[in-house]
Amino acid sequence: MIRRDYILSAIEEFAAVLAKILGFTKKEEWENASATATQEFQRLTGVDAPQALRMSDTELLARLMEGGPTHVFMCAC
Repeated sequence: MIRRDYILSAIEEFAAVLAKILGFTKKEEWENASATATQEFQRLTGVDAPQALRMSDTELLARLMEGGPTHVFMCAC
């Protein structure tokens, strides 16, 4: 249940940020849309986009998993 709650929470958070960015683009507030996307990327990864591009897949995945549940539930269903 914890894993499902975490995933649903992450999806809701993503949808809220996406709606915010889309709101800015509909009003043609490009700087606000860009700033919001940049801030959320920084918050999610802890680094800016150029730094993230220099990271290996493993390093980037480790950053994305920081602070969240990292265990996997196995189901023998």
